[in-house]
Amino acid sequence: MKIKRLEIGRFGKLRDYILDLDDGFQILYGDNEGGKTTIMNFIYLMFYGGAKPANINGTVNPRQNYLPWDGGEMSGAVVFEHRGTEYRLEKVFRKSKATDMVVLWNNSTGEKEAVPKGEEIGTRFFDMTASAFEKSLFVGNIGASGSDDDISSRLSNLVSNGDETVSQKKILDRISEAIYDLVNKSGRGGKITVLNEAISRLGEARQTAIAHEAERKEIEKRLREINACQDGLKEKSAACGRAVKEQEKLEQYRKLEALADMGRKIADMAAEAENSRIPFEELKEFADECESIMKDAEAAGKLYREKLGENVGNGAQGSTGDESAAPSLVEITEEDKDEAVRLDGQIRHLQAALAHIKNSILPEQEECRQSEHDLENSRILLNTLEKRIGELESGRAGYLESQASLASAQKAESDAKNRYEIEKAGSESYAVLSRERIRVAEERLNECRLWTAAEDRAVDSGSREKVNMKLAAAGAMIAILSAAAGIWIHPYCFAGIIPALVLIAVAFLQKGGRSRNAAGSSGQNAAGSRKSELSAAEEKLRAVRTAEMAAMEEKKATLKTLGEELKRASAETARIESETVLRKAAYDEYALVLGSHERESENRKNLERNLASQKKKLVEKTRQLSDIASDYQEDQDAAEWSRQKAEELEQAGISLYELLNSKNCIDLEDLRQKHTAWQTGRKSREVLETLSENHAALKKAFLSKIGTYRPASGFAEGVEILNGLRGKLQAVSGLMKEYEGQKKALGLHQMTLEELMDRKAELEAELTDAEGRMPEILSVDEIGSLQQEMENCANETERLNGLEKDLHFEQGNLSAKVKSLNLVDDEIKTLSEERDEKLEYYEALKIAGDTMEAAVDELGSTFGPLVNDKTAEIFSRLTNGKYRNVRVTKKFELSMQEEGGVISRESRFLSNGTVDQAYLSLRLAVAELLEKEGIRLPVFLDDVFMQYDDSRLRQGLGFLAGYAAGEEKRQVILFTCHKAMADWAIENLPGTSVRNI
Repeated sequence: MKIKRLEIGRFGKLRDYILDLDDGFQILYGDNEGGKTTIMNFIYLMFYGGAKPANINGTVNPRQNYLPWDGGEMSGAVVFEHRGTEYRLEKVFRKSKATDMVVLWNNSTGEKEAVPKGEEIGTRFFDMTASAFEKSLFVGNIGASGSDDDISSRLSNLVSNGDETVSQKKILDRISEAIYDLVNKSGRGGKITVLNEAISRLGEARQTAIAHEAERKEIEKRLREINACQDGLKEKSAACGRAVKEQEKLEQYRKLEALADMGRKIADMAAEAENSRIPFEELKEFADECESIMKDAEAAGKLYREKLGENVGNGAQGSTGDESAAPSLVEITEEDKDEAVRLDGQIRHLQAALAHIKNSILPEQEECRQSEHDLENSRILLNTLEKRIGELESGRAGYLESQASLASAQKAESDAKNRYEIEKAGSESYAVLSRERIRVAEERLNECRLWTAAEDRAVDSGSREKVNMKLAAAGAMIAILSAAAGIWIHPYCFAGIIPALVLIAVAFLQKGGRSRNAAGSSGQNAAGSRKSELSAAEEKLRAVRTAEMAAMEEKKATLKTLGEELKRASAETARIESETVLRKAAYDEYALVLGSHERESENRKNLERNLASQKKKLVEKTRQLSDIASDYQEDQDAAEWSRQKAEELEQAGISLYELLNSKNCIDLEDLRQKHTAWQTGRKSREVLETLSENHAALKKAFLSKIGTYRPASGFAEGVEILNGLRGKLQAVSGLMKEYEGQKKALGLHQMTLEELMDRKAELEAELTDAEGRMPEILSVDEIGSLQQEMENCANETERLNGLEKDLHFEQGNLSAKVKSLNLVDDEIKTLSEERDEKLEYYEALKIAGDTMEAAVDELGSTFGPLVNDKTAEIFSRLTNGKYRNVRVTKKFELSMQEEGGVISRESRFLSNGTVDQAYLSLRLAVAELLEKEGIRLPVFLDDVFMQYDDSRLRQGLGFLAGYAAGEEKRQVILFTCHKAMADWAIENLPGTSVRNI
């Protein structure tokens, strides 16, 4: 292959530039900044549109560095010949390789060749990647690349692995640094060790978190119990409050009922006082009128009696004292008067006795009988309660016993749960570590199997003929690049080593030339060693699995035992809780019955005291009756005695009425007056008659007036009727005053009787249950007990609130002191995943290191000798036979052996020019080994003789001229800034093309 013509449209400083190239060796010279390196980069970017060539001067990507100075687009064409066919490559450079416009013409046929998107033209025609092109055919100046040590290092890299920019020593050093960063040499440091220690500390923290979690759950349980108690107290307090409210409503109902009764009584009294002829509202005025007439009649009667008295005092004879007519006075004897007085006294005495019995004794006797009845009921209730207390005593004792058993069972369950959780956490941690140990053993076994298989193939290939070195070199380069990418990019890139090893194995299996018995023998020895390692790894894996399985089974058995213990403890706790719940009902009933017994005992004492007081009052009032009625005995039935005395009173009243009526007297006073008149006579008939007539007329008017209300047979009865009316009116007025006062006290002063009755009906509806029963009226003590119970509930609630606050504070302290179990587990999981990733990375690094060393050793034993041999051949020609061998040790030390000498000389003792010669020899040797059979590729050189002295320069130019004009001609293009070099070539190297660019 040869480059025939370069056509540069715009590239850097060059514009519309054309350069024709010849066959063989040609020198292109020009001043500094003349465009030599620009042309080199143009050639590179035409065939490879990627990044900057590694060995071309410049620190910026050529796409940026060589933008046309006039601001246009980079463009150009290359005409070249390949396998006898001429091609023309045209390219317009855009912002990126993907947007470049590329056209490839086949000048032999005149047709356009297809260029798949993304294909590098150089890869098709040079049959190598851009990286391989840079490291073989595309040689920049050597002396300018760095120090002597840098050149020696690049030289040794090229010999040992075929790539001057990849130092396997640096890669191995970086792998070692990465390994020691994970696990240091002492085993007491490194990221993995730090992670293991952190996980161990978190394991301890997890145990602490489990213990605190148990405490937290216990606190939550106690909080739930407290909340349940608070709810119970709230409900109990509400029930007591409802009972108190109910009693308040009941008390209001009773007051309304009493008030309604009073209202009805007032209405009844008003109805009784009024009649159909006089409305109640006019009765007071009517009574006042009657009273006025009555007073006038009394005044007239008084005047009549005074006059009559004067007559009697004057000793008037013959006067009868009659008010109507003196001659017709009725005879009233002393016996008549005494009988009337006796009957009147008897009536008054009986009325007083009957009133005392009705108002005092009968109510007291009724109250005593009611108290005795209540006392008997209380005694019966107390006996019933005492009997029930005896029956519930065993239930109370059983509940207290269950409470103690429940506390013990709950503690046992909590202890069992803590042991189970701790063992479970330990088992989980151990399982993670166990899986990790098995995984490491499995990976080690897989590694041994891989190397054993590779070395078996190597032993087989050792007995075969010549190895395909190009394929082996390509595999080695892929392995090295994969290892480098695994270190610098991501550990997964280490996977690229596997296909590289496959390529190397295939290279060793292909047929070639001569046998390599020594290599085969060495491979067999290595294979035997690997098989021993494989057996040891398999045995170790079996041992690890057996040990871990046994340990895990033991852990599972222990965990199962603890789980069964926990289940038994939980079941026992549940059983005792159920039993406690059942017994609590009996305990609560016991407390309720005991409280009822205490209240009833106190009630009975009050009843006994009340009964004693009532009996004492009854005795006192009976004595008072004895003083009034001497014939009444203390043990006598008051009701029967009252019935008898009522009959006597009725009979005495009839007798008195008959006596007065027979004497034509209105009342006892009238009888006395007429008796006096009968005894003393009449003073003056005319005056007395007048006064008597006036008196009689007034009495008649009074009787007529009072008769409109109620007919009266006499003046006294009329007065009595009037007094009765006055009494009723006063009673109604007093009752009305009391009625209005009570209404005002209850805030009901604006309500009518009907509204009061409606309100009472509403309360009755609220208080009446479904069966139509009203609530039982509680005593003051019972209501006080309810209120005390409410206060006790409030105090207990306040105490529980304080306890709840303390528990919440304790719960907050637990949360603040330690991390939660979930958070610790998350941290353990995160660190374990990070550790597992680093362990995978660690194992990958170990595999990469071992693979790198093995690949380099393999490449050194195969590709290295070929490169050394070819390099020695070119180096000898380049130095006119002064040096015949070039060697690079594993320690990257370069040594050279002079022709005829027996001692090799290390590069550090040689000049830079000699080292540059060796470097150029190696680059050319690699280029030849990469060429396909029958194709000679062009070589591009940029000032490679910078550090050569004149003698070496002439030797180098002569070598390149001969190298280009060999048996199989090749195109060699040398760019230089030294015109003397061009002039010497023109004079001494005929056939060499020299031109000034």
